[in-house]
Amino acid sequence: DLSSIIDQYGNPIRTADLHDPQSVGSNVWHLSTEHDQHPSSGLTPRAIHRILQDAEQGDLVALQDLADDMQERDGQIYSCLQQRITAVSSRSINIVPPPSATDSERRQAADVQAMLDDVGCNLQALVTDLLDGIYKGFSAVEQWWQMEGKLMAPRHEARQQRVFTVRNATTRPQTATPDAGQWLDPRNELRLRTINNVDGDALRPYNWVIHRHKAKNGYLAKQLLARVLVWPFILKHYSQRDFAEFLEIYGLPLRLGTYPAGASAEDKRTLLRAVTEIGHNAAGIIPTGMIIDFKEAAKGVSAPFLDQARYQDEMVAKVILGQTLTSGEGKNGTQALGTVHADVRNMIRDADAAAVAATITRD
Repeated sequence: DLSSIIDQYGNPIRTADLHDPQSVGSNVWHLSTEHDQHPSSGLTPRAIHRILQDAEQGDLVALQDLADDMQERDGQIYSCLQQRITAVSSRSINIVPPPSATDSERRQAADVQAMLDDVGCNLQALVTDLLDGIYKGFSAVEQWWQMEGKLMAPRHEARQQRVFTVRNATTRPQTATPDAGQWLDPRNELRLRTINNVDGDALRPYNWVIHRHKAKNGYLAKQLLARVLVWPFILKHYSQRDFAEFLEIYGLPLRLGTYPAGASAEDKRTLLRAVTEIGHNAAGIIPTGMIIDFKEAAKGVSAPFLDQARYQDEMVAKVILGQTLTSGEGKNGTQALGTVHADVRNMIRDADAAAVAATITRD
């Protein structure tokens, strides 16, 4: 089933593997039935330490689930990531010939552009899916091929990062395929989780578009931008939880019910029910001789809780966007400082665009 079409390394392409997604095979069927663990529920520093350690040892599931939770529960993380992704995904996408191209290569580039337009290959959506790797260290879009008239056209579907694993550091890697990057460290070799192989299955060539984003140096489990954002996230949400408790204690007046001597147990229960309900319904009834008194709300200071949340939001903006003025009000900013911050954002945008363009060109 080898075709006469060869890849960029001169190797024949095995066409039998191109028509069906690898992730629907019998060894990986369980991945489609798994649910996220939502480790952010009851998150503690000790739990974070365990999640980070497990990821370093090859178990990426909890860390990727935590990254999803953080993006879902923290509006600042979500907003800043959307700014960074749309800065690239909103740009036009063109197929261009190589430098010093011949007439034939220029015609081929135009033909490829026309082919992708004709078969409805949504490169814009592909770019958006791949840019998820900025936050989670990598993104994986499965690719399979279907006939469109006389053309075999690609189809794409993003896969959750939690369905992947890496080799255990003690496992010797197999001979790498050229497009796999000649892995030097087994902890960097992305593989599909399976039910019968602790190291997972190797990804089939030409079935995947894999975008890696190194937010920091190290092997795959340490390159995530989400890893840097874990600590601002938990500090901010501790503060938000404390602020919610503050509002419960200091934000509402105390409702104090008094009953006369000799009141029965049933009268006391009636009074307690009335005191409780009057806070929700602003209405209630009590027996004659009983009194409900509204005491002034206790006084407290909310500024420390809000300052902590704002500080962590600024840290998130700095980590994701490289600056703060385009993610908030920038009340202390000047026009000159705003220009510098905009330049920083543009440099990050151009770097992200160049990186994802290289990924699409290769895969």
